[in-house]
Amino acid sequence: MSGSARGGEGLEGKTHGASSLGFRWAVVAFVVAGEIFRVVQYLWRQAFWGDEVAVLENTLRYPARVLPFVRLEAYPAHVAAPPLFLLATQWMGDHFHYSEYAVRLLPVICSLAALPLFAAAAWRLVSPAAAAWAVGLFALSDALIFQAANVKPYSGDVLVAVLIILLATGSKDFTPQLRLLLVAGLATAAVWFSYTTVFCFAAAVLALGWELRWRGWRWLGVCVVPAASFWAVNHFSMRVQRDARLDSLWIHAFPDFSRPWTIPAWLFGSTLEIFREQMYPIGQIMAAAAVVGVWSLRGINRRPVLILLGAPLILNLMAALARQYPYSGTRLSLFTSPSLCLLCGAGAAGAAELWQRWGRVFQAVMACVLVSAAAVAVYGLFVPQNKGNLRDTVAFLNQHRKSNEPVYLEGGQTGGAMEWYVPNSDRLMRMAVNLTDPIPGSGFWMVICYVPRNERDVKAAMTQPDAVVDESRSFHTDGGDVLWFAPRRGAGN
Repeated sequence: MSGSARGGEGLEGKTHGASSLGFRWAVVAFVVAGEIFRVVQYLWRQAFWGDEVAVLENTLRYPARVLPFVRLEAYPAHVAAPPLFLLATQWMGDHFHYSEYAVRLLPVICSLAALPLFAAAAWRLVSPAAAAWAVGLFALSDALIFQAANVKPYSGDVLVAVLIILLATGSKDFTPQLRLLLVAGLATAAVWFSYTTVFCFAAAVLALGWELRWRGWRWLGVCVVPAASFWAVNHFSMRVQRDARLDSLWIHAFPDFSRPWTIPAWLFGSTLEIFREQMYPIGQIMAAAAVVGVWSLRGINRRPVLILLGAPLILNLMAALARQYPYSGTRLSLFTSPSLCLLCGAGAAGAAELWQRWGRVFQAVMACVLVSAAAVAVYGLFVPQNKGNLRDTVAFLNQHRKSNEPVYLEGGQTGGAMEWYVPNSDRLMRMAVNLTDPIPGSGFWMVICYVPRNERDVKAAMTQPDAVVDESRSFHTDGGDVLWFAPRRGAGN
């Protein structure tokens, strides 16, 4: 068995021999590359999109003393975010004029800090080969790179998850009781910055409890303070922010108990989507590596590690079954990425020793995930991720539009972002409703904002029954278009 499946007791740190030098350099290379990808995504200064605007509009609307404790309004539904994240974002915006660099500084710092800390945890927790696999998956994650430059709390979720793993594993000089005390102290404060702290802390308690062989119950007393903190943040902030319209956006992320026969398919599909989101574009293949990782960590001496890494996903699922937290391939489950990358790394590295020749084939297939993720990350150095570019399209429109010319807004990301880039109402600016019906008049503008990967979703807006695009007055950018439609010759108006 590989080092991830044998050796070491409980969650203590491990030592690696000289033969691990090559893997050590691989880990370093992945960390450096991952940091570069995150910094470049941040430096591209992409336009704010709907979800970011939802946070920013609220930081402008409410004073600091009430911001974390009121229902946050947004288009098309409400929004939720932890108190300390909201206050930090508001402070940066107020002091630096809500520039893209300023309000995204906290997410990028969290993302940059999480990567080397994760590498340290991986090197301590699993074999050198498994650590290299895990750090590669984590560093090249398309979702994690994007969240590094996104005004949302998910980079903070990941950082807290990594810190809990790091403190829970500790070192040989740290007793399980001391590690539990450290994790409890972190969780008490961190839940005000990351709601998903509760899942990661519970996983650490279960893992350390197993390591202690459940000797006595006095050690559980350290959980009282973080539990009180969880209750407070839920009562004063999380519960207040929750809204039926917000829940409706995540209906697909909960099981349908009215049709129980659909639940197995929902569970299987949602789990694969979690892997795909975190290890895009073909990350669902890595679900097989995670299963092998669970198998390789089944030994009694490694059971605490298995609990620490497997429990966050299971607890996420349990919360979804109770309809309290979504379980799906979205950013809301990114807090599981550190544990899933470690499980996948353990499985990919241990496959060759489990199955010998066929294990090599398995590793080759898993390597396709790393290669494809690396290709997407390198592509992002030249064409950054974005969720639509209403900033540059509106700037062009303002420069070239006459005051009496109507404007129609189309695209999945337009409605939310327009609150930021078009803050003042304009009676001649409206959302396009039915694009198959002719739009009357002697000419009109069409502003289209979209996620570049989903450009096909807005192709219908590019043509109109009785009008034709005049490219001399139009503008195109990655994630947005401004089109001037002139009447088609011979068409009735």
